[in-house]
Amino acid sequence: MSTEFSKGKVAIVGQSEDLNWFNTLPGEQMAIRVHSRDVGGAFTIIEVRVPPFIGPPLHYHEEREEIFEVLEGRFRFHCAGEEFEVTPGRSVVVPRNSVHGWVNLGPEAARLLFTFVSLINHSKQMKR
Repeated sequence: MSTEFSKGKVAIVGQSEDLNWFNTLPGEQMAIRVHSRDVGGAFTIIEVRVPPFIGPPLHYHEEREEIFEVLEGRFRFHCAGEEFEVTPGRSVVVPRNSVHGWVNLGPEAARLLFTFVSLINHSKQMKR
């Protein structure tokens, strides 16, 4: 993996072409930019290359929030009963237990950045 941590635990993440890509859905590729094990389980960041007109089925997560940032392309999101388009530079925050899904609307591959946020009790950690 190309994520490097300094002695102070500052993450330096490599460029997209330097990441270890793996196949998921047909034609879709993912790469882990920051693994949860490297940050005490707090979050995971994944970059995704999405082929045209591809996206996951509607689903939800009980144990985490998700944040999607559109890097390239145009996506239609369905979240908590609403549908909307999202373009580069925009983000979508999906609360846990919210039914959601998305699809790449463009004729070419597009890119998303996913951040999965765990259910860590941050208020307890901040009191330390």
